[in-house]
Amino acid sequence: MEKNKFRVVVPMFIRIINSVMLSFGACMCLAIVIFVPKLFMRITCLISALAEILVTFFYVFFNVIVEEDKIKIRNHFGKKFTISLSEITKVKCYYVNRQLFMLRYNIDIFADGKKVKISSDMMNFNKVALYLIDNYDNGVINSGAINKTCRIELEQYSKIQTVKSKDK
Repeated sequence: MEKNKFRVVVPMFIRIINSVMLSFGACMCLAIVIFVPKLFMRITCLISALAEILVTFFYVFFNVIVEEDKIKIRNHFGKKFTISLSEITKVKCYYVNRQLFMLRYNIDIFADGKKVKISSDMMNFNKVALYLIDNYDNGVINSGAINKTCRIELEQYSKIQTVKSKDK
């Protein structure tokens, strides 16, 4: 089997822009908490600021590294775990129609109670689809994990032009 190693992450410019915007929103909400005397407004803005800070963690911490026959994940809370390809029980392919923007394609990988969600706005999304197809065809991934429609969608996903990574 050929050596496969690549990272699947949200592109850096998206991470930076979202982090700055969410941080600004959190600061504005905290300023309202400090200067507005009404308790309800203070509580609402405090909850909003905390939510914006937590959403920032998704962009900063989430990371998927595919290497050989393992998928290493660091979720948005910083927890790390590894999934072996032979442990994969199900692969689910679907898309979400975001009307204002575009279609977002998703791949959910399930293994031993763990779930990894990879979306088309991440770098190397098409490589993950191709990687899953190759390992499914080689018999490394359980034959019942990917159904026919998901296999067809993975082939389409592998042809999608995603954000270019700087990996060579």
